[in-house]
Amino acid sequence: MPHKLVYFDGRGRGELIRLLFAQAGVEYVDERISFSDWGAIKADKARFPLGQMPVLELDGKILCQTMVIARHLAREFGLAGTNAMEMAVIDQTVATAIDLQSSIFDIAFAKDEAVKAEKLKKFTEVQAPKVLAFFTLWLKKNGEGKGFMVGDKMTLADITLYSVFEKVEGIAPGVLADYPELKALNDRVASAPKIAAWVKKRPVTAM
Repeated sequence: MPHKLVYFDGRGRGELIRLLFAQAGVEYVDERISFSDWGAIKADKARFPLGQMPVLELDGKILCQTMVIARHLAREFGLAGTNAMEMAVIDQTVATAIDLQSSIFDIAFAKDEAVKAEKLKKFTEVQAPKVLAFFTLWLKKNGEGKGFMVGDKMTLADITLYSVFEKVEGIAPGVLADYPELKALNDRVASAPKIAAWVKKRPVTAM
């Protein structure tokens, strides 16, 4: 039985998982739930034990939590690093990137426009520069920043950055412009044949 990913019909937190499947070239069921239908089904504890998505169905079991699913698939697909230090750098990158993504979601879902503008200002002037400088530092420690975050091939770290940077650019266009090494890394991931093929064919949705 193929894996089944259940998530909203949007990118959000679930897109990282779809990108991992794409890079691995592994077929799966991409079940998309509309926002209008979610309220009626989220109480189904057999399918949504925590009342939230994404969930991954495999071999009769349900995995919850985005990064639990992502790390599981990364290990399964050989995208989780080859030694303890690589795994630690991947975890460090992923945790920091997901924090950045949380800031993006906080901006995107702010209802008051003045509050949203203030959050965006803080993000572009304080939060993003701090984190992007950190990523640049670690990228340069591996092959002078001309390859990937760890080792000599793409891992969960690079795919997570790509997924998060896509959302960052959607909210704060041009933020990566002052970080050429990160921009080049993002371009390397985007141009990987399997990633590019998925992005080209995926449904056009909101964040």
